[in-house]
Amino acid sequence: MQKNFIPQERINIIINAFNELYNHMIKSQRLSAKNIKNFMEPYFINAGYRKSNIKGNENILIIHDAGIGDFILMSAVIREIRQIYPTAHITLLTNKIASSLAELCPYVDKVGVVAYPEEKNVLDFYKNMIEVVRNLLIRKIDIAFNFGQYPSTQLLAYMSGASEIVVRELYIDCYRTPPLNGFSWKFFPQFATFTADLTGLKTPHLNDLFICTLENYTDTKIDNRKLELWLSPADNCIAEINLHRFNQKKIYAIVMGSNSKLKCKRWSPKNYAQLINLISAEELAIFIILGGESEVEDGKIVKSLAAYNNVFDFTNKLTLRQSAAFLKLCDCYIGNDTGLMHAAAALKIPVLMPISFANDMEELLLSFPQRYYPYDTPSIMRQPKHALPECKNSDDMNKFFTGCVADEPHCINQITPEAMLQSLKTLQKKVIYNDRKPSLFY
Repeated sequence: MQKNFIPQERINIIINAFNELYNHMIKSQRLSAKNIKNFMEPYFINAGYRKSNIKGNENILIIHDAGIGDFILMSAVIREIRQIYPTAHITLLTNKIASSLAELCPYVDKVGVVAYPEEKNVLDFYKNMIEVVRNLLIRKIDIAFNFGQYPSTQLLAYMSGASEIVVRELYIDCYRTPPLNGFSWKFFPQFATFTADLTGLKTPHLNDLFICTLENYTDTKIDNRKLELWLSPADNCIAEINLHRFNQKKIYAIVMGSNSKLKCKRWSPKNYAQLINLISAEELAIFIILGGESEVEDGKIVKSLAAYNNVFDFTNKLTLRQSAAFLKLCDCYIGNDTGLMHAAAALKIPVLMPISFANDMEELLLSFPQRYYPYDTPSIMRQPKHALPECKNSDDMNKFFTGCVADEPHCINQITPEAMLQSLKTLQKKVIYNDRKPSLFY
């Protein structure tokens, strides 16, 4: 059903106004939230935006701009938005990296794929988003739920013409970080019409932040916080064809990938190979290596150092969804902080993970152990006891998010394969008792 389509001539007026405002900002090199709104609001209002539809006839926009893991952690809130707004038309805006997961989402009517630019220049972001919002402006959006990681998505939400712009508190502890391109972090929240009050939140895990934001806005208690992962029958079939030969054997997934810009989060492939050898000496097991193109060399290293003929390298041979389908047939995920780790958690696969965040590092609410731990599945995160001096004493703000500021495996490599083996045995006990509370060991 078509819901409140805006005539193209009105959309063109809005787009022309955006371009005129951009030219003004380029000349003045100033970007003021107040000035943007003062200039644009008359155009929006005259074109019929900023007025909500009748309840039951809503157009809703959900914005995502981050990685695969963050998208999986949005699965629960997407489902619950559909539960609360059963007849709404829901548009999900995401990036290319998560689009293969988004396209199978049963709770949205349309998926838009956006090439979000680097956050190096806010004016460049604004200019790039003008063409993105041209398609969004076709519908008169009632509510934009901005679950983006980067603050400039606040501009995108505003530019969509939405009557309500709902955000979680993105900026907890961020005020300690340097301004973005000279613009204060306080610039971006000024575009929101509703910011969730998360002061009473017991855990700052990203899934809980999303759900609590929706609870705040709708004044609805949400009990179901279960994550979901949407795979096709073909994805599952490919996994079964490849892994059926290992029937009745324990299968461990080894995943070494992590953000290529944050190599400090990667435990070295030599450590993984040694851990595999230690496990293989004690039990009969199969190890499958999952990952993309950037993990091919690491996969080769692990396989070459394996002492037993029980390691199978699937790096760069599977799609993202196929890799997730492989995880469904595994007994445990052993690997770094990756999108597939969150896929394993969504599938209720136990997780053993080395992390770069040392036990003696000061944590923020944005730090990995608090915000991105494996959600609602038996898990153990093994961490270094101490950050190495060059990280502990660094002024680099990244240390509050990753615990380490090196451009290679660094603090994380203090974790020994022997320590990981002991954590695996502890994890196996957690599985027996279905203990789904995350555990940190050092």
